[in-house]
Amino acid sequence: MPCLIQTRHILKKFIEAPLVCEAFEEEGRKGYPVTGQETYIRLLPSPIAPLKMASPTGFEPVLPA
Repeated sequence: MPCLIQTRHILKKFIEAPLVCEAFEEEGRKGYPVTGQETYIRLLPSPIAPLKMASPTGFEPVLPA
């Protein structure tokens, strides 16, 4: 049971919104595609996870004059 609790805790951090499952049947096949929105940022330790990011110098796009 402790594994299930840990797994649930990790999934709550990973998944941002409810998952959507819709049954389908085509060409004799049945299934449930799952769609959703996830994030990896909440899985990183706080000091490592930046809230905002910027490109380092030299990576700016060059626009025509």
